[in-house]
Amino acid sequence: MKRVEQIRDFSREHHFGLLLGWKIKTGLNKNIDPNRILRYVNWFWKNHLIPHFEEEERLLFPLLPENNSLRKKALEQHEEIYKKITNLQAEASSLLAFKDLLDAHIRFEERELFMEIQNRATSQQLDQVAELHQSTNFVENTEDMFWK
Repeated sequence: MKRVEQIRDFSREHHFGLLLGWKIKTGLNKNIDPNRILRYVNWFWKNHLIPHFEEEERLLFPLLPENNSLRKKALEQHEEIYKKITNLQAEASSLLAFKDLLDAHIRFEERELFMEIQNRATSQQLDQVAELHQSTNFVENTEDMFWK
């Protein structure tokens, strides 16, 4: 997708979310103990997804009106993901359901929500997002790289 420069960091962060799904699936296909995978997912959640969600909700979502259906859907999906991670079990079916939910959410944001935001927001608004966004370089947890 063609992404305006000011919000490209959000898309880059999405890449690591999709990679999380790949790691879950790869780990399960290699018969890795689901507890190991769950520990990684919880680490990723705390260190990457929570800050990412908070930044989206603080900077991007307000660029659309509160009653915008795509904004509402994104917030509902964030809430659903929060609930799913809270109840996540060290079982293949639970981990795969989380992976599928996160993958679908990221694809929705990339294909629909971000397109809507960049089409509606002014360049001044987008510049402000870029200025305020607390983007960090992804730092991998190398303690247990079960997917390798």
